[in-house]
Formats: sequence, C-alpha cells, structure tokens
Amino acid sequence: MKHCRDGDGTGTVVFIPGYQDTAALWDGVIDRLPTPGWCARAVNLRHVDDAGPPRRGAILEGYRDQVLEVLHINPTAQSPVVVVGQSMGAQVAELVAAARPNIAVGLALITLVPLAGYRLTPEQAARFGHAAHDRTVDSAVANRRALLVNDSAPVIRTLVGATLSTPTVVAAQELDAWIAGHPLGDNRPSSARRCC
Repeated sequence: MKHCRDGDGTGTVVFIPGYQDTAALWDGVIDRLPTPGWCARAVNLRHVDDAGPPRRGAILEGYRDQVLEVLHINPTAQSPVVVVGQSMGAQVAELVAAARPNIAVGLALITLVPLAGYRLTPEQAARFGHAAHDRTVDSAVANRRALLVNDSAPVIRTLVGATLSTPTVVAAQELDAWIAGHPLGDNRPSSARRCC
C-alpha cells in the first residue's frame, strides 16, 4: 500500500492514531499491507480549537472533522474508504464511518476505547492525567512500558517519540475526549464497556 496523493487510487484506507500517538506509528502497517489500487492516509489529530460550549462528544466530533478534511470527503464523495482506528482513534473512526455511511465500506477498531467512553478509577485518571502533562523522557518511557506487551527498544523509542511530539494541550484534550466518549456510543454494540 502506498501513501495517498490527491486523486490517487480507487479507494483509501485512513488510519487514526490513539491517545498520545501520531500518524507515523502507522507507517510499518501501511508498508506491509498488500492492497493494490488502494492508498493510505494516516492522520495526526490536532487540538480542537473551537469545540463550542462544553458538550459530551464535541472534541471527538472535532477530530472526526479533521479526518474528513484530510480525506477531502464531502457528502457527495463516492470513492470508498476503510476507516481504521486504534484506542481513542477507534472512537473517531466510528464517528467518521457514521458521518459518511455511503462510502465507508469498512471499519476496523483495534484495542478500542468504546464510543460511549471509558470511566477511569480516580487512580487511573490521576496516572493518565499526569502522563498527559509530563513531557520528560523517563516518564514517557515508564508510562508506555506499563501498558505494553512488546517493550523492545525500537517499540519504546517509537512510542516515546510519539508521546513527546504530542503537545500537552492535545494530550489533555484527547484524554478528556476518550473518557467522556460520545452520545452515539450509548446504544452501539461495538461500544461495549471494556477497556484498552
């Protein structure tokens, strides 16, 4: 699979990263997918500057709109899209697919955070909140290692790089978004309450 250029390919697979992750983490996946005629776009989520008044799901909707903007998807688009999201990115992926059901031909949710959100214990909330604001290498390594099965040096290096390149304001907003979730997830089967 190759990375997209405008007007490239018969369809697009869009990859949405999770909490404190970046589009670059999808490069290895994209390079290994044998999908002739399709191209890939990996998205870096940005701070949602205008989420409007505090409303559950507003930040996730802002991320959804960023993905649609990157894909140049408008309501009359016809080119097929497969939406792939990991962790918090799975919430965004569900909203992208729901927003454009006429072209979203596939949805892959990896270690998903339910669209309805995931309530953390006070201890978990404190740990993730600290991780969102702490930009030191040692803390990033410890936080990533605590959640990994494969903690090899290359994996840690890549994930720590993603953490440190995520601005604090974005990390804090992502955390708020995936905990709160979106009202559309309250009655969706794919949003069963389970955690990453």
